[in-house]
Amino acid sequence: MRKNQLLTLFFNGIQKEYRSKTFLVMLLLTVVTLIMMSAGANFANNFIQDKTGEMIKGIPGVDLMELFYRMISIWSGILAAFFGVNSIKSDYDYNVLDQIWSFPIRKIDYLITRLITSWIIVISYFIISLGLGLIIFKIGQQEVQISFGIWRSLSIDSLFMLAMIIISALYSLLVPKTLAFICTFFTSVIISIANYSFINFTITSETFKNITATKVVGLIMHYTLPRLGTLSQISKQMLTGELSNNLTAELAHFGLTLTIIVLLLYKIIKRQGA
Repeated sequence: MRKNQLLTLFFNGIQKEYRSKTFLVMLLLTVVTLIMMSAGANFANNFIQDKTGEMIKGIPGVDLMELFYRMISIWSGILAAFFGVNSIKSDYDYNVLDQIWSFPIRKIDYLITRLITSWIIVISYFIISLGLGLIIFKIGQQEVQISFGIWRSLSIDSLFMLAMIIISALYSLLVPKTLAFICTFFTSVIISIANYSFINFTITSETFKNITATKVVGLIMHYTLPRLGTLSQISKQMLTGELSNNLTAELAHFGLTLTIIVLLLYKIIKRQGA
C-alpha cells in the first residue's frame, strides 16, 4: 500500500515538472549547443587541413565530450536549483497539499519522494545530454567517446545536484521562489569560497592567533554545511583520474550535513501545518 502511494507521488512529481516544459527547453538548448560545437569542430578541422594538408578529426588537444560535460555540469546546477525551488513550493502555490494529505502519506515520505523525483529528473537530463552529444558529434564525424572518467565525475556531480535541490527547496519555504533561486546560488558560491579557503586547514597552536570574524564564519560554513566546492574539485579530479582528496571522509561529511538540512526542511513542513 505504502509502496503504491510513493510511486503515485513520484509519477505525480514527474508529470508536474513535465508540464513546466523546463526540461524540454533545456534539452532543446542542449541540442543547439551541440550542433554549434560540432560545426565549430568541423570548421577547425577544415582550417587545419587547408593550412597543413593533414586530415584530422576533432580539435587537437581538446576532448569535445569532456568540454561538453563541463558545460552541462553548469547547466545541470541551474536546473537542479530550479527544480528544487519548485519541488515542494509549487504544491503550496497550487493548493494540492490537502489532496495529498487526504491519503495516508507520511510527511517525511512526501518530502523524500519530492526531492528524489527532482534529482532523478536532473540526472536524466545529464545522461540524455551525454547521449545526444555522442550522437551529434558522431554525425558531425568527430571521433568522440564517453570516457570512464566522465561517468566517475557524474557520480560526484549528481551529489552536487542533490545538494542544490535540497538547499533550494529549503529556501523556497522561507522566501519567494525567485529570491530562493538567487539565494541558492549565492549560498553555493559562499560555501565554495569557504571550502577552497580551508581545504588544507588544520588546527595548530597558531590557529587562533590573528583570528578574524570572516575566518570564523568561513570555518563554520566549511565544517557545518555540505562542501559544494570540495565536491566540484573532486568531480574535476575524477574526470582526470588524479584524486587527491580523502573521498570517504568527504562523502561522510556530505551525507551528515545534508541529512541535517533535510531534517530542518522536514521540521519546517510540519511547523507550517502541511
